[in-house]
Amino acid sequence: MKLSDAFAVLGLPPGEKDPATIRSAYRQQLLQAHPDKGGDVEVFRQVHLAGDLLLSTQPAAKVKPKAQRCPTPKPPPGPGPSRVRRSGKSKSFRLTSVFQESENLDALFSGRNPSKGSRGLTSEILGKVQQAKNLHGDARSEFLKALSSNTRSQVERLLENPANILGDRAGCQGAQGAETADQYEEPSEAHHVEREIAGLKARLAALSQQERRDEIGRLPPSQQQALKKHLLA
Repeated sequence: MKLSDAFAVLGLPPGEKDPATIRSAYRQQLLQAHPDKGGDVEVFRQVHLAGDLLLSTQPAAKVKPKAQRCPTPKPPPGPGPSRVRRSGKSKSFRLTSVFQESENLDALFSGRNPSKGSRGLTSEILGKVQQAKNLHGDARSEFLKALSSNTRSQVERLLENPANILGDRAGCQGAQGAETADQYEEPSEAHHVEREIAGLKARLAALSQQERRDEIGRLPPSQQQALKKHLLA
């Protein structure tokens, strides 16, 4: 079927380009020629062909592209209950956070690895810890200082000197007088131990978790217990 014939079948003027007009005439002619309405089957078929031909020649309607939806920006956090404020001084917060990593204090103190540096000073000192408990006065302070700095020669010198051991002091007034003097000096010694433990804690804060395990593993059990008690305080 030609275009001129299609316009004639639908009753449209030749060259009609309005899609709405073509569709309206197409529907009207289909209703009139429908066989159920008493129309002729051949005329109905011709109307159908004419409508399809004219509508197929119409340009496709342009579809406007949808604008991309931008994500809604989140409002900046305000001073509400969701914000966490740090309590205390910045230095204490930093030291506390260092010892609150993925592993707790028990894992830190139980992670001793003999293959990583604990065979040196530690293996020699652990056998003499019981003797070190008998040290008194300045000898005990020097022993703790030597432990914190891993000075092997100084530790051995303190433990091997009989004058530093209670009950075996040459040239002193005896064990009873030494014990009395040791008890008299106890408050200052406790203060010194606290300072040594605090210094050791600050030094551990600058190390990684594995390095802290190795460093703590080098200390005797008594020093480990004192450090752990200080951290939990």
